Amino acid sequence: MRTTLDMDDDVVAAARELAAGERRSVGAVISELARRGLVTSSCPTTCHSSTRMFRRSSVTAK
Repeated sequence: MRTTLDMDDDVVAAARELAAGERRSVGAVISELARRGLVTSSCPTTCHSSTRMFRRSSVTAK
């Protein structure tokens, strides 16, 4: 499904970097991250304590 989203520049940059490193589309990466966020938001802390959404080197603070 195609849609338009307003996203922060740093989020898009991190998703692009992650997608390039995994040779996947940005859309596929964002879809996976959204799914993880939706699932883990309803789980207890132990459910997602070992899940790492971004590699530490991928995300930089502005």
